Amino acid sequence: MIVLALEASTTSAKAMLFDTDTGSITVRDRRFEVDSAESTSRDGDALYTQLMALGREAAAGVEVDLIVLSGTWHGLGLFTPDLRAVTPIMEWSYTGAQDLCARLRKDQELTWWFYERTGCMVNAAYPVFKLMHLAEQAPRLQGWSRWIRRV
Repeated sequence: MIVLALEASTTSAKAMLFDTDTGSITVRDRRFEVDSAESTSRDGDALYTQLMALGREAAAGVEVDLIVLSGTWHGLGLFTPDLRAVTPIMEWSYTGAQDLCARLRKDQELTWWFYERTGCMVNAAYPVFKLMHLAEQAPRLQGWSRWIRRV
C-alpha cells in the first residue's frame, strides 16, 4: 500500500510517501511562502494550495492508496465543506483568546475540569479556546458555539 502523508506545520509543508510493502520512504518539505510578516495567523487557502502542490509533486506518477493529513502545534482554521477558508489559520502563538482564557481561569472548577480531561491548562494556544473566542467575536460563526459548549 502506498501512503501519502501531508503535514502543515508552522513554517512549512511536508509530504512523505511511504510504501508499506517495501518500507521505502520519500520525504519532501518546502517552506511556506507567506504574504505577511504576521506570524500568528496565516491565509488558509494559500497554505492549503501550497501543501497540495507539494503532495502532487511527491506522488507524481505513483498510485496512492491512502492520504493522511496532519498539523503541528495547536493551530486552528475553519473551512467550508469544499475546503475554502472561513478564517485565517490561527497558529499556536495566536493570542486572540487571551482575554477569554483569563476570564475562564477565574473559574477554578472549570479550570480543574479542563485540566483533568485534557492534561492542558486553560490557555489561548489551544484550539478549543480559539473556537470559543471566534464564537464570541464573530456572529456569522455562532453556529459553532453549540459544539463548543459540549467540549
